[in-house]
Amino acid sequence: WASAVIKVLYGEITSRYFNPLAAAVPGEPEMIGERCYGVGDVTWLTPEMYQTHQLFNHNTDKTCITIQTYRYRENDISHYEFFDWLDDAHDKIEHFRPDSDYGYMELLKVVHDDYSKRAK
Repeated sequence: WASAVIKVLYGEITSRYFNPLAAAVPGEPEMIGERCYGVGDVTWLTPEMYQTHQLFNHNTDKTCITIQTYRYRENDISHYEFFDWLDDAHDKIEHFRPDSDYGYMELLKVVHDDYSKRAK
């Protein structure tokens, strides 16, 4: 279970949130919420909230750029290191392994400083 901060840098992204018990229940996950985020908007995940989510660019003719940072609890030694995505053309789930530019604490400071400037 991870915590995350996701910020939209360009375009818009839609986040869908699903029943966290969906993995344990046969059939399709049940969507419990949906929200569109635009430039400058921030969303988050915690171990208790929104772990089962889907991010997608609903604007197929415009690029969406986000910055995402994830952190696992110290005692969590089992990490799922991929973003799953749906390959509709082949009707299967593919995996993307993201790369990291910042350490979590360094990025948290950058995001906090940026937010503090905008809040003034």
